[in-house]
Amino acid sequence: MKMRLLLPPMLALLLGACDTSLELDDDAPSNPPQLRRDGRWLVDPQNRVVLLHGVNLVWKIAPYVPPATAEGFLDADAQWLAENGFNSARLGTLWVGISPHASGQVSQPYLDAWNRVVQSLAAQRIWMLFDFHQDLL
Repeated sequence: MKMRLLLPPMLALLLGACDTSLELDDDAPSNPPQLRRDGRWLVDPQNRVVLLHGVNLVWKIAPYVPPATAEGFLDADAQWLAENGFNSARLGTLWVGISPHASGQVSQPYLDAWNRVVQSLAAQRIWMLFDFHQDLL
């Protein structure tokens, strides 16, 4: 029950911080497409049923985001996912990465690092789900 009460402020904090660092390309849509629930299905903006085939991207060691290296996550990895039929990714963000020093202080470098991953996946038209973790507190 406590988690349900904490989730809205945490989401607002993270999304608000992301807005300040997110730079969209000139050709990027101002309202990126989102999936929504329609009965028992996820549908796209054209009301087509979407079946997700995805991967889990959670990095549970510091800096708690995949580095831009072959051991982490590169544009080539996003391209490989798309070429091999993957259309979604679960991005595990960790509170210890979002606010490593003090409650309420957001780490802009952490958000920027995730933004790099988000942009790589978005360029390949891969749907993303942010999953907020607190398991390393």
